Amino acid sequence: MTSARDAYALTFYYYTHDLDERHFFGQRVASRDWADEINAGVEYFRIEGAYIYAGIARSTPNAAAREMFGKDNFTVLQTWMQFKF
Repeated sequence: MTSARDAYALTFYYYTHDLDERHFFGQRVASRDWADEINAGVEYFRIEGAYIYAGIARSTPNAAAREMFGKDNFTVLQTWMQFKF
């Protein structure tokens, strides 16, 4: 017999973002290549219905995003909490 218990997970994701077409909200850009992103986080799952996530995302702009916004990298702290009673 198994018993349910709280669980933790470490997450790592790599995304590559591309535009469907060579424009950003109507503004033409030379490339569809938008950005590369790395995410790392910790998830906590509680059996009684709680879910908590904390992470960090780091995005590096590629040709299209640099054309629109410049070449600065972008870092975001992410959090999410959900409770079901």
